[in-house]
Amino acid sequence: MAQDYISPLVDLPGVADSIANSRAKVDALLWDRSLRAKGPALRVDVSRQNARASAAIDGIDISMSAWSSGDAFDDSPIGRAAAGVWRLEESLRDQMSIWSTAPMQSLARMHSLVAA
Repeated sequence: MAQDYISPLVDLPGVADSIANSRAKVDALLWDRSLRAKGPALRVDVSRQNARASAAIDGIDISMSAWSSGDAFDDSPIGRAAAGVWRLEESLRDQMSIWSTAPMQSLARMHSLVAA
């Protein structure tokens, strides 16, 4: 087993305080800890915003409240297009792993999700 040469350094005067101070500054810069508890809800909200922005590229202007309530997905042509955009947005996390090994399969799947 390899010897740990770093751990004894933590016992030197001021090192533990410096580590804690540095960690606090990095956390403040990179991530608001209060958001960590809201992770799943935040992910859904960001996905809705992404879907809305993607739809807007094609001229589909639907309010965030309609995306949130599901009213965006009515049986109109715009509603069906919005539903396709939402299906694609929800599948992107899975598609990322497929894309690295089978990009054409992933692209075909994304097209089928939007067109369904």
